[in-house]
Amino acid sequence: VSDKNQRVKLNKSFTGTCSDIVETILRNELKTKKDLFIEPSDGIKKYVFPDVDPFTAINMIKREAVTISDGAPTFMFYEDLRGYHFRRHAFYTWYANNWRW
Repeated sequence: VSDKNQRVKLNKSFTGTCSDIVETILRNELKTKKDLFIEPSDGIKKYVFPDVDPFTAINMIKREAVTISDGAPTFMFYEDLRGYHFRRHAFYTWYANNWRW
């Protein structure tokens, strides 16, 4: 999908929660079949992307995404062997502290 990210350009607007928009971009624009691990975000946003690649758009969105529970603006976006992740930073802190090596 990384190669496809460079070939696909977004030239449209999106409205919804940041999490919903990220899922739409990954599924409908990049057409990924990978698993998505997307934590819900709060608030409806509108974005207009003129000739922007999908990952750049998602990285712009993550800066404005806030958690439902406490309104923290700490979302991260990354890919690993399991799929794509769009989650708050606190999840990783909890995971690191509770992981059994």
